[in-house]
Amino acid sequence: YPIGGSMAIINALARGVRKHGGKLALRSPVDQIVCDASNAAVGVRLKKGGRVIKARKAVVTNASAWDTVSSLLPESVKAERTESGDANHTEQTPKCGSFVHLHVGFDGTGLPSNESLGIHHLVVDDWRKGVDGKRNVFNISIPTTLDPTAAPAGKHVAHVYGAANEPWGDWANVKYGSDEYESMKKAAGDDLYRALEKVIPDIRKRVECELVATPLTQKRFVKKTEGTYGPGVDMTRFNVYGAELPPGPATGVT
Repeated sequence: YPIGGSMAIINALARGVRKHGGKLALRSPVDQIVCDASNAAVGVRLKKGGRVIKARKAVVTNASAWDTVSSLLPESVKAERTESGDANHTEQTPKCGSFVHLHVGFDGTGLPSNESLGIHHLVVDDWRKGVDGKRNVFNISIPTTLDPTAAPAGKHVAHVYGAANEPWGDWANVKYGSDEYESMKKAAGDDLYRALEKVIPDIRKRVECELVATPLTQKRFVKKTEGTYGPGVDMTRFNVYGAELPPGPATGVT
């Protein structure tokens, strides 16, 4: 576990980029991948102001395959993909489910030692339903057991989430912030709390701050189609972008 939390990883990556002469642009969403006359990717166009940033060697996309092909590729490349069948291949590739999340800060008074409490826990409701059964498997992390600096003295933080087992269809037509949404969000939070109670039975009495996230939150902040975790296939044997492409992340766009 990284001391300093996930932000420590981001800071380390940023230092590495800058060390080698690179630049980072925050709050700079990309509108489109720019391609030349031969449909080779040569840069990106930003949404704000339409500025084009040219690539020296290559364009790398960290958007999901579905978002890349539907939102970022120019129409000429989309037409090629449709003609070759690659577009249909990507669309039919199964997606992993989305997530429900619970983040809590809580009082640690009277709890077991950090070593005894432990950082990672797995709660399975029914082994027969498998890891992708709706809210059947929950992952729990209590990072302050390894890094006490992640919370004030005497306090802990915990993250509980359904392991990519939340169906997007349950949320697709729910309006963010509506009464229906808030009711579903509370029900999800209750399920997440029940999992955490397996580790800390009186957790609800200890909580001092909480955040509950849903697939709509996941889609909004991570910006992935349907808030998905990613392709529901073995990427060592499969390519989401095309049936004829070698396994892995290659897009087929030169």
